[in-house]
Amino acid sequence: MSDDIQLHGLEPDEDLQLYVDDRLSPEKRSEVEKRLAHDPRARQVVAALSSLKRGLRESAEGREAPFELRSEILQAIELEDERRGRRRSIWWLAAAAAVLLTVLATLIWQPGPEPLDPQLVAQDFADFASGQLPLDLVTEEVEVLQRFLDQRVPFHTRVFDLAMMDYGLVGGRVHRLGRRPSALFIYRSSSGRLSICQMVRGSLRELPQEGRRQLRRNEGIEFIVYAQPGGLTLVYWQEGDLVCVMTSDADSEETVQLAFAKAEKV
Repeated sequence: MSDDIQLHGLEPDEDLQLYVDDRLSPEKRSEVEKRLAHDPRARQVVAALSSLKRGLRESAEGREAPFELRSEILQAIELEDERRGRRRSIWWLAAAAAVLLTVLATLIWQPGPEPLDPQLVAQDFADFASGQLPLDLVTEEVEVLQRFLDQRVPFHTRVFDLAMMDYGLVGGRVHRLGRRPSALFIYRSSSGRLSICQMVRGSLRELPQEGRRQLRRNEGIEFIVYAQPGGLTLVYWQEGDLVCVMTSDADSEETVQLAFAKAEKV
């Protein structure tokens, strides 16, 4: 397949592809829109590219490729961009689309993420406390950890500042809660108590009904509290499409109040 291949007789250029991808500066976007107003061929190209993207999006509805695989695909695209001097032609977009469709077709036969399991969260706490769960970044700076995680997890995280509650940040890691990518942050109080927070995509409806479970509300936010063996308290709440969970070996009510103080209604 040559670089000059055409789609239905239409050869797109880089500006039109970047326009569809919404990757143009405001000035350049205005130039392209003026061109589209009087160039029927350009409008056909944009319509064809938009249709391709829409078809991919609809095919992917409700499916999410593993984070590591999506990272590899993005890296491959970036390398191709660099090799071609950032002159991507339609054949490369079609090739990338074919790869993604193949991935999605494979994922259809794979099970989705398992329901949220408090036991997995409790195990993460035990693993860190015993030295079996290393940190990717050791830092006391909330902003530093925020930037680190935002570059490595497939959603926007919110690293809490618990200093006013006598909990200092220890660090964090890019983690997995079961099969779900998660952002994990560690805090320690001046008395040596641990608090571990995680964020994952999901819904509180996925949490089990059984176990020592309590429902609390504060400032219009619903919190689900689990008491675990060994004196652990787990507090879950929803922020947009993310589930947040705070786990601590501190007093149960102290853990709940930590969650109350840092939860945001989205």
